[in-house]
Amino acid sequence: MFAQTVQAQVPVPFAGPGAGTAPLTWGQKAIMQDMRETGWTHNVSGAHPVPAGVTVEQVAAEFAALMARHPALRMRLGDGDGSGPCQVVSGSGETVLDVVDVPDDADPADVAAFAYDLGHARLLSHYDLYRDWSVKMAVVRHRGALVHRVLTIDHLVVDGTATSLILADLGLADLGLAGRSAGSPTRVPCRSSTSAGGRRRRRCAGSATGPCVTGPDTCATSRR
Repeated sequence: MFAQTVQAQVPVPFAGPGAGTAPLTWGQKAIMQDMRETGWTHNVSGAHPVPAGVTVEQVAAEFAALMARHPALRMRLGDGDGSGPCQVVSGSGETVLDVVDVPDDADPADVAAFAYDLGHARLLSHYDLYRDWSVKMAVVRHRGALVHRVLTIDHLVVDGTATSLILADLGLADLGLAGRSAGSPTRVPCRSSTSAGGRRRRRCAGSATGPCVTGPDTCATSRR
C-alpha cells in the first residue's frame, strides 16, 4: 500500500512461573493434524487502535507483563521422548515488539487499512512451533505517534475465552479481534487455583486440551 515503511524491533524480555514440560494433549494433536492436512494456520490475529499518547515503551512493558502472567503464552514445542513433540513452557525468555513506521503524508484511513492488512497477513503466516513464541505484537507509528496495534496468537494456546482474557489484560476487550479465525479447535491458558485442602495448583480452565505442564505448581489437566 505504501511505497516504503520502516520496521524496527524492540527487545521484550519476560519471566514468569509455571515452567516445565508435558506431553501434548489430544486437542493439540488434533489441531496440529488439521494444520498439516489443510495448510491453515489456526492463528488468531487482528488490528486495534492505540489510544493517543501511548508510547512504544508502554506497549513493550504491557507485552512483557502479558507473557509473565500467562504460562501458556510461553509454550513452544519440544522434541519429546522420541514418540513425538511435547509442550514446553519456559520460565523466561525474550521476544520482540515490531515497530512499523508509515509515511507522514499517508492518509489515516490508509494507515488503518495497512494495519488491518498486516493483521490479516499474520493471520495467514505459519508459526515455527518449535522456535516462535505464541504471541506476536506489532505497533504502527504514523507522524511520530502510535496509532494501531496488531496482535497475533498461535491457536494452539488460546480459544475464544482465553482470547477475551488476553484482550482484557491489554485493555482491548471491547474491540475484539478483527480477522479472528472462526470455528477452530481451541484451548485456554493455565490459571491458578486453590484446592479444598489449600494446596495451590495450576489447571487448564474449562478444557481437556489446554497447555498444561509440570513445574513448581503441578498442572492437572481437566478431563471431560
